[in-house]
This record gives sequence, C-alpha cells and structure tokens, in this order.
Amino acid sequence: MATTPPTSPGDVTVHLLWLNAGLSCDGDSVSLTAATLPSIEDIVMGAIPGLPRVVPHWPLVDYQVGDDFMQWFWRAAAGELDPFVLIVEESIPNEHVKSEGYWAGFGNNTPGAGRFADQPMKTTEWIDRLAPKATGGCGFTEAVRGVLSHHLIPMPGDAAGRRRRRRAPVGPFRSRAHD
Repeated sequence: MATTPPTSPGDVTVHLLWLNAGLSCDGDSVSLTAATLPSIEDIVMGAIPGLPRVVPHWPLVDYQVGDDFMQWFWRAAAGELDPFVLIVEESIPNEHVKSEGYWAGFGNNTPGAGRFADQPMKTTEWIDRLAPKATGGCGFTEAVRGVLSHHLIPMPGDAAGRRRRRRAPVGPFRSRAHD
C-alpha cells in the first residue's frame, strides 16, 4: 500500500543526529544555545512557519542519556530512522595513524550492551555508517569543513590532522539528497 506524502512541512519530523565526540571542541554547540534569530527553542518548538518538526539528538541539550540517547544513532545506522540530518562538530581524528586503540569514540558498537560489555565505537565509524544514509549533513570547525579530516593524511603523531600533507582517497561521502 502506498503511503500518502505529507501535506505540509509540519507533517514531517526531521531528526538531527549531532556528533560532538571528536577532539574536544564543542564551542559551536555552546554558541548556538545563545542564538536568537532563530533560537534553538524557535526551531524545536515549531515557531517558524514552513519548517518541518525538528527533533535534536544533541548531547549538549538532550535529556536522554545512555542507551535511550544512543538508540537514535543505532536506528539511523540500521536504516530505521528517516529523514535525519547528520551534524558533525569538532575535529575528527585520523584513526589510521596508529596500530591500536582509538582517538575519539561515541557510544558502543552494540545496541543495548552495557558500557563495560562492549567496545566504544570510533567517531569515524559513526560517520562512515551514518553519512551515506543521511538526508543531509553539516560540519562545524575547520577540520570537518569540505572534506572530513579523517580522510586526510597528517604528519606523524598529529591526531587531528592539522599539518596536512595531502588528501587521502575519499569514498563517496554524499548524502541521499545528492542522489
């Protein structure tokens, strides 16, 4: 049975999946809480005509924690959350410059697994899983504008990729909006 398309933007719910689990710079999140035209409250409360309903899943302001918070990311990675916009804040490390461990992680690999029963998921893995499924995306900070910095080859020992020599091969990181 075919579904009826929404009759107005307010009939659509867009989830914002906010990743700020990189190399510790969430000043953009903090500054957005002071925005006034429009304010975050205006967007979330539906005060702007023509804007779809927006539900942020954002560590800075979300009341959900643990698995309740992470469920949105797991659902999106499994293709069960649509539409969603992926927002990446902070510098993303190059996880390929070391032989073991990780620079930055966000949640666990396995839905419902306790934090001591499962390994953290690298931030880069979340981007790899979510970016192709996202309706759209946005990056904050110098390191994520243009091309995601985990696809840049840094000088040895530079986790953030700040002294970039050349770009590494980049996969097709295009949202579904480009299809």
